Amino acid sequence: MAASAKSSPGANFGWLMAERGWRVLLGLAVNVAVARHVGPGQFGVLSYALGLIAIFWAVGGLGFDEVLTRELVRDPARARALLAVGLRLKAAGAAGAFVALLVVAWVWRPGAEGTWLIVVLAGGGLFFLPLDAVDAWFLARERMRPPVIARQAALSASALLRVGLVFAGAPLPAFALAFMAEALLIALALGWVLVRDGGRPDWRGTAGISGGRLLREGWPLLVSSVLVVVTLQADRLLLVQLAGGAPAGVYAAAARFTEVLYALPMAVGSVLLPRLTALHREDRTGYWILARRAGLGLTLAGVLLAAGLSLGGHWLLPKLLGEQYRASGAVLGVHSWSLVFIALVSLRSRLLIIEGHSRWVMAMSAGTTALNVLGNLWLIPRWGAVGAAWASNGAWACSVLVLPWLAAGPRAFLRTWCGLAKPR
Repeated sequence: MAASAKSSPGANFGWLMAERGWRVLLGLAVNVAVARHVGPGQFGVLSYALGLIAIFWAVGGLGFDEVLTRELVRDPARARALLAVGLRLKAAGAAGAFVALLVVAWVWRPGAEGTWLIVVLAGGGLFFLPLDAVDAWFLARERMRPPVIARQAALSASALLRVGLVFAGAPLPAFALAFMAEALLIALALGWVLVRDGGRPDWRGTAGISGGRLLREGWPLLVSSVLVVVTLQADRLLLVQLAGGAPAGVYAAAARFTEVLYALPMAVGSVLLPRLTALHREDRTGYWILARRAGLGLTLAGVLLAAGLSLGGHWLLPKLLGEQYRASGAVLGVHSWSLVFIALVSLRSRLLIIEGHSRWVMAMSAGTTALNVLGNLWLIPRWGAVGAAWASNGAWACSVLVLPWLAAGPRAFLRTWCGLAKPR
């Protein structure tokens, strides 16, 4: 089937938000059901396993997604060959990431019984990671409708599966297998829409394309993305190690309500990336105007969402999750404000990639991760799950308000983005 015409940025954003919204609704409903079914202790173990897998998912992705999208935009004549290179690299990365996951999970496992088995079962989803490259194909064409519909169908089937497991009274390993099944369903759906769009990879035409170039440009982004995921997951991983499964379950139940909304800035960044890339070459004034408006809009949206979660969490979570999760309300009251800072960091990272400063992204991600880990080590023994929420907030706030001002390059970029200095 021939590729269709591009959609407008507004239409693409609408489709991405439709997917994210559907993911939010399904994720919250299913997580409420699973959390009530397994209880805080086992929910903490499941969250620990999924957090560890998320880190190695980022490792296996190799970090070149934005670089691949950029190359697909610049060289449409070799798009199918570029896609083949991306799929091949991601397949190798996924295999290596799975082996590394098994080793790390075995060496660094908490005392909870069966934790390693949960990691192994859910971690099987890594084998379907390469199909994530399909998103770059559609992003480059500014057509997000096909992959969105595919993901929605797969997510719906996965949600039905997990709800069925809840009604069947299934044990924890069954829910781990359900996460692997979700990755399989998404991969099959994405592969189907790719073929329908005429995106069959050109395996024979890859001879003149350097996969090493993608990796060289992508490695700072790989390090950065891994550091971001470590920052997002360090709290629950360290909670299991320092406080046990039950506090980690209380924390994970609350944090899930914030984390599902992280999809908003990610959707904004994904939709704006091709347009910002084009404006950066053709109209620098328009580029900075769009970047500033996006930053202001994300800030306002983040404040409104965080305020709603913070005010409503204390009475909402015990009603949804049960009295065993009452402490989650206090955690959500703190953790929800990380949404404001993460939204700005997400957009800032994409702007720096367009500017050619991916190493700045890596440096600030490293600083954020270090602050978060140190904060968790200090605050979890004192305040438990609430301490982990404060550590997360503090790290992301410093990433926005402190770290960019410590070096001349990021400081000049930030001044231009904020409108305090004219573009060079």
